[in-house]
Amino acid sequence: MSVRHAIVSLVLTLALMLNACADGETPSTYDGSGQVTLTADTGIDFSTGVFQVKGNYANSDIYATAGSGHLKLASGGPSPTKNRAVDFFLGAGGIHETFGSLNEVPAITPATDQTQSLIHAKTGHGFVVLGADGTITRGWIQEATADRLVIHYDRVN
Repeated sequence: MSVRHAIVSLVLTLALMLNACADGETPSTYDGSGQVTLTADTGIDFSTGVFQVKGNYANSDIYATAGSGHLKLASGGPSPTKNRAVDFFLGAGGIHETFGSLNEVPAITPATDQTQSLIHAKTGHGFVVLGADGTITRGWIQEATADRLVIHYDRVN
């Protein structure tokens, strides 16, 4: 291989590496849907699909924190005590509804006064959340363990 070919090859390799996604980022073909695994202190920005390694109220639409033997989910917002609207579908008797799939989670807009966290996230729980960009995303917890949540999601609007 000539020096010229080696340089062209190196340049192309570097260009591809620069176009590759950073930790947790999704490709430019992101359509507002996907799957994410959250652990304590991680989150996701649904407008971009970017996984936040240090997720919190300021950089995530939904983020997880550790509880005692479970994970808690909260929506992002302008401060740790002022969350954006989120509906975790609290049913009669204070029990959160469960769903069999993402398609069963209602594609609605959460009321602006709904900002409570999901204290004990469990398999089958669903939610709709107002993102920082103003769009609504719905999510469904496919799997919940003491230290991780597998969430499927798609943009409602």
